[in-house]
Amino acid sequence: MVSAAETYEAFNAHSNLVYRGFARIASNMYCREVSTSLVHVLKLQALKGGAYVPCWGVSLGFMPHTWKPKAKFHPSIKGSRLDLFERPKPIKRSKRELWEIGSISTLHGEQYMRETLHSMWLDYEATIMDWFSNVVDFERCLEVARMQASSADCDYDTHFPSPKLVYPFLLAKLGRMDEAKIELTRYCADHEDAQSFAELARVLCRAA
Repeated sequence: MVSAAETYEAFNAHSNLVYRGFARIASNMYCREVSTSLVHVLKLQALKGGAYVPCWGVSLGFMPHTWKPKAKFHPSIKGSRLDLFERPKPIKRSKRELWEIGSISTLHGEQYMRETLHSMWLDYEATIMDWFSNVVDFERCLEVARMQASSADCDYDTHFPSPKLVYPFLLAKLGRMDEAKIELTRYCADHEDAQSFAELARVLCRAA
C-alpha cells in the first residue's frame, strides 16, 4: 500500500496547482485567494479503502465553522476550509480500463497509484478548473449555494456546513439582510436549537 505522504507528493507533482496560483497550505490542500474573504480551495480527500478523490470549492471568511457556544471564523488563507464545495461525480463509460476508477487507489503499489492518479486528474481537471473560473465572486457563490440547497442530490445533505446555512450568510454578505434572516430562521427551525439560532443570528449581521 502506498502511503498518504507519497500519494500527496505524487498529486502535487502531477496537478501542477502551484503554477496556477495556488499555495500549498497543507500536504493535501491548496488555496488561491480570489478577494477578501473568498478563497478557492482544492483538497485531496482520503476515503475508505485507500482511495483519494479531489474536493473543490470556496472558503468564506465570514462563514462560521462552529457556533456552539460561540461562533468562530477562518478569515486567513492558512485557515481556509471548504464552506461551499463539490465532490466528483462518477463518469460513465461504455468500456473501462482497470485504472479508470474515478479515484486514486493506493492498495496495489506505486505504479497502479500513479496510473489511477493520471486517470482521475484527466477525468476531473477541466471540471474543477471551469468551476473555479466561474465562481469568482459572492454572486456566483450564491448561485451555487442556491442550487445545492434546492437540489434533489442527497450528496449535498452530507456537506458541512450545509449549503442551506451558507446561503443566508451569502445573502447577508450581498446586503440582502431581510432575505438572509428569513432563510436562517427556516434552516435553524429544522436543524438548530434556540441557543445556536441566537448565536448564528448574531453573527449573521457581521457578514454584511
